[in-house]
Amino acid sequence: MSVTLLYTGGTIGSAGVPLDTLPGPEFAALFDAHVRAHLPERVRKATLLHTDPTLDSTSMQPLDWLRLARRIVEIDGDVVVLHGTDTMAWTAAALAFLLQTYSAAGEVTGRLQKRVVVTGSQVPLFDGAGLAEGSDALGNLLGALAAARGGGGAVLHFAGDTLDAARVMKTSCTNWEAFTMPNGPGAATEVPATTAGNVLSSLEKLGAFFGRSAVIPLLAAPGAALGKQLAALASAEGYPLGAVHLLGFGIGNLPEELELTAALQHLRSQQIPVVISTQCPHGRIAPQTYAVGDWLSGCGVLGMGDRTPAAVQVKLHLTLALSALYGWGEQEMRAFLLRHVAGEDPPSGPVA
Repeated sequence: MSVTLLYTGGTIGSAGVPLDTLPGPEFAALFDAHVRAHLPERVRKATLLHTDPTLDSTSMQPLDWLRLARRIVEIDGDVVVLHGTDTMAWTAAALAFLLQTYSAAGEVTGRLQKRVVVTGSQVPLFDGAGLAEGSDALGNLLGALAAARGGGGAVLHFAGDTLDAARVMKTSCTNWEAFTMPNGPGAATEVPATTAGNVLSSLEKLGAFFGRSAVIPLLAAPGAALGKQLAALASAEGYPLGAVHLLGFGIGNLPEELELTAALQHLRSQQIPVVISTQCPHGRIAPQTYAVGDWLSGCGVLGMGDRTPAAVQVKLHLTLALSALYGWGEQEMRAFLLRHVAGEDPPSGPVA
């Protein structure tokens, strides 16, 4: 199967002082001049495409994930996505969720059968004279091309490791091994193959709703006044509040306060999903263990097991879009949030 390179921007294609993403044509010219000769013969003539515009991944938004998924579906063969590292985990998770189709009941009905490998680098691929000496970029690119050998689903390749797209986190901003799976790989999901046309149709339907409302992460901290923050978010005008992702202490604890309880109950009355994860990179939450966590279920807060923050955020966006598309109520949204659909849960099973 053929492989296409799709450059989106980021450190791997950055230059200048301070570093900034190169436009697609400039990156392509440097790539042809300095990189192609280093590629294995089987992929030396691989097509290089770019998004328009190219973006530092810090600027990536949910609608960019949707556009990227569409672009990937339209490409024949496997795809290696060259991407910035800051939000690479979010994009990888988004591709895991978006390159498949869903029924009105939230069941996965099909998955695109092509390999999508997301990669990037900690140091740019080029310097003023050609390939940057001491960069990890070429090694990551070659590893990603080796990982793009057919099959289905999205993965992230970095520093010699090929990682599950919906289980990966950026755990270092300086080490070569920037990405890990702190809670291990995800469970395999057996899904029948579907056509590019079916996935494009699904993305088109989701496009009217995906990323149209805010999914807000809130970090618990002493003195953070979460109740006041939630009340302010719920009453804000403009960009509507769609869901809240609480990042609690330890195994999912938050101090029980009247203001926070009232805010959570109000959000539930408005059918605004609220979920909770741990702020710790490793571990599975169990809010019911302590009294300071057990009270949350009475306010409708759903625990997200050991899912990564990126996977939780992306799935909340997808849940809101499917809910708007199919007219789901609270019960259907909660069921979908807890269901394992894209490798986001461990082999031990879904969160509930």
